[in-house]
Amino acid sequence: MLKSITIVFVIFFSNSFYGQLAGIIVDEQTKEPIPFASVFLSDLGIGTTTNSEGKFEFKNEIPNHNIIKISALGYSDVILEINEETNRSEFKISLTPKHYHLHEVIVSSGTGELQDYSITSVASKPMNELNIIPTTNLGEAITNLEGVYNASTGKGIYKPVVRGLTGIRVLTFVNGVRLENQQWGGDHGLGVSSIGIQQVEIIKGPSSLLYGSDALGGVIYLKEEAFAQNNSIEASASSRFESNTMGIQNGFSFKMSKNNLRFNVFANQQNYADYQIPSGDFVKSSRFKGVGTKFLLGYNKKNWVTKLGYNYSNNVIGIPGHTHDTAVTASTFLRNVRVREEGRPSQKINNHLISFDNQFFFHNSTLKVTLGQMLNKLEEYEKFTIPRIGINLNTTTYYVRYKYKFSKELNLIGGAQGLYQTNTNIAEAEEQLIPNNTQIDNGIFGILSGKRKKINYQFGVRYDNRRLNLSNTQLGQFNYSSFNYSAGASYAGEHISLRMNVSSGIRNPHVSELLSEGGHSAAQRYEIGDVDIKPEAGNQIDVAIKYKNEHLDLLVNPFANFLTNYVYLSPVDSVVDGFQVFNYEQAESALLMGGEAVLHYHPHFLHDFHLETSFSFVQGQNTEGNTPLSFIPQPRLATQITYNFHEIKNKFISFKNFTLQHQFFANQNRTVDYELNSRNYSLLNAGINCDLSFNKIEGEFGIGAQNILNKEYIDHLSALKTYQLANPGRNFYVSLKLNINQKIK
Repeated sequence: MLKSITIVFVIFFSNSFYGQLAGIIVDEQTKEPIPFASVFLSDLGIGTTTNSEGKFEFKNEIPNHNIIKISALGYSDVILEINEETNRSEFKISLTPKHYHLHEVIVSSGTGELQDYSITSVASKPMNELNIIPTTNLGEAITNLEGVYNASTGKGIYKPVVRGLTGIRVLTFVNGVRLENQQWGGDHGLGVSSIGIQQVEIIKGPSSLLYGSDALGGVIYLKEEAFAQNNSIEASASSRFESNTMGIQNGFSFKMSKNNLRFNVFANQQNYADYQIPSGDFVKSSRFKGVGTKFLLGYNKKNWVTKLGYNYSNNVIGIPGHTHDTAVTASTFLRNVRVREEGRPSQKINNHLISFDNQFFFHNSTLKVTLGQMLNKLEEYEKFTIPRIGINLNTTTYYVRYKYKFSKELNLIGGAQGLYQTNTNIAEAEEQLIPNNTQIDNGIFGILSGKRKKINYQFGVRYDNRRLNLSNTQLGQFNYSSFNYSAGASYAGEHISLRMNVSSGIRNPHVSELLSEGGHSAAQRYEIGDVDIKPEAGNQIDVAIKYKNEHLDLLVNPFANFLTNYVYLSPVDSVVDGFQVFNYEQAESALLMGGEAVLHYHPHFLHDFHLETSFSFVQGQNTEGNTPLSFIPQPRLATQITYNFHEIKNKFISFKNFTLQHQFFANQNRTVDYELNSRNYSLLNAGINCDLSFNKIEGEFGIGAQNILNKEYIDHLSALKTYQLANPGRNFYVSLKLNINQKIK
């Protein structure tokens, strides 16, 4: 038996191909070499640039089925796959000249396919574009993507909202590992900073096949920064200051890539005082501070690529809008002086995340195995010594995915995914909002995808099982099982692209919905669960039509998401311990529908001018009672004008771009009984970015302002809206980043 296994193993690996890679990049029309073109290997996370003769070389052992991306200023991007037919010593690639490059060609992190050919709705942008006018946190940055909003409690607590759904209905992945950090709580933020994040991808709507159950509203995929260019060292230091909170954020990074070994190190520190509203007052307990580090080690040998990552963060976040007073007005939560020192009420959040990712490349297939371990400690304080609530969350995850290529046009992906999670209350905490519990998830999936000429198609199914064990209760155990599906097709022509997808998702009940019994200080409510809560189910129809030419991109993307057993919080005419009582209840059925429209225009007569505008709209309806769903975001029209400078330069500083942003939020009057309506408002932001150069040090300098007109507004998804506490007023910022890049001989 052992001999047979050995023979199979040898045959399997003997069919794998790897080796060094070298080539030349040329102009398709003139056949002339293209100097300083970027050549990037997405699976290894490394890149290089061509020399003055258009040549490049990787001395690493590059396995087959690696995606290589080539880009150069003034040319269309090219995406190719390295396979057994590739001439590794004379790899020649031709680029097509283009008047201007409107949008970047992006390879999806989850599937490895081009997003223009994806059958699912994906919004994606690099962090430097999302932060072209810097934001305080990652949650604010990703709202620059269409269909994505931010439910906030001041500046320090934020939760992404995707097409009207948030919390445990939206999954977040970091380093390919599912992030678990008590996201069921209305006041428990995303808990991730933008440090070391290169790109954000938002998969909108049910995304259960590849990412697991609970992804009923979508998936936030945070893609790590690439390693340094091949055989080089890259280091940077950055700092940003903002006037509204007198906040400062510092960051540091160091990257090294040498042959087959590479690593990244990041560190950041932030400290923000209470934020100021347009009237000049400051919101009590809205301050926050924290530190974080991140380490990523990469190595490849023959047909094996591995990455080991570690993330650590420690944050202290004030909780604004908290009181036990019976007579409450907005002035209760305001003061006329700014405070920075740690106060109460507040949260202390400590996170450790370890990821271990391995990919094996064979003749016609790839195997990916990802293991993750996350430790999350959450403490909520009303007093300075004893936490009111304290919970330790320990989560172990695994993800196995095998992709087999029957041909260039037909692929099969199969795999398994799961987690083992324990959630334990801290003994010294005054209160237990949820009982101790253990959750075990396991799922298997299969996806068939193919291509016929310009049409791509995909079909998939998935089965999941969840076992929820409860401690110190008579209920014992809950078991849930579900099937999900996805089917769709896309067409990518020269100017017109079409996509249609039908998918399902299941979100099993969380222990907080089943057995909550207690006051939640930060959320300002007394929550009561219901053990009869059933799993939520969603079925979404998503259609997209895209037109593009040399000067224009236009996308229209309507959707409809049909939900059954929709879970919501319903107020009760009762008060316990000074908190309004809310019960977890279910609607038999609900409907979320709306869509996004995106326009990017670059006129021929003005090469450096860009106009980007997007409209996002979602409407929620409880079809059982024909009433609106609560906390649905306002319709939003966002416009950004950017002008890139090329002529205004000198020896040390050169203007890079000027950006003007305008956002209009329409009225939201479709509310339930206990929910306040929201008025329309507009926000105006502006910023200037410059490039710096001092000998071997290069850098970036930025200055600008948010909410320039000091508009007093309250976002519909703000948790402070109940007390009519305004969002932050005018905010000036200044940022500086210095970079050092050096080749290793």
